[in-house]
Amino acid sequence: MIQPFFDFIEKFATDFSWRRLIILFSLIFILGFVYFLYESQTATSQLSKYERSIEIIKQAELINPTDSNARKIITNIFRSQ
Repeated sequence: MIQPFFDFIEKFATDFSWRRLIILFSLIFILGFVYFLYESQTATSQLSKYERSIEIIKQAELINPTDSNARKIITNIFRSQ
């Protein structure tokens, strides 16, 4: 399963060429760039989810809690968060 990886390392060490070195660094750079894009997008979407939750909580605080129906709505909102 990991034999091709070890074969690549062995061939890279025994038959060194600049082409293989450039391909290896390019692959590492592309993987790092994709990882950076993934992390930036997931962090942004998680942050926007938190912002929407805070807005819902702020709006729920404006509801009059003395009404029994409003109290049920508030408890449902807070339970879903």
